[in-house]
Amino acid sequence: MTDQINSEQRSKIEEALSSGSKISAIKIYREFTNKGLKESKEYVDGMISELMERDPDKYAKLSSSGSGCRSAAIFLLLISSGGLFLLIGSLI
Repeated sequence: MTDQINSEQRSKIEEALSSGSKISAIKIYREFTNKGLKESKEYVDGMISELMERDPDKYAKLSSSGSGCRSAAIFLLLISSGGLFLLIGSLI
């Protein structure tokens, strides 16, 4: 395994990114290069920036960062308003 990837390997990473799977893209890069997690993430992040400039519609799934924070905020809002108990009660 080398530090550089060929065009076929890059295409596989781009394919993972186009489906919105950044984690898979990082795994693929790590397999091809034997790089560490930090280096692989940095490479994929750079690749995302490049791809977003080239084709923002195709890679739109990658720009939805912060969804985890949004979910946590909704959860906290439900807890503070008592809505969580209503939600749980309706599920039971």
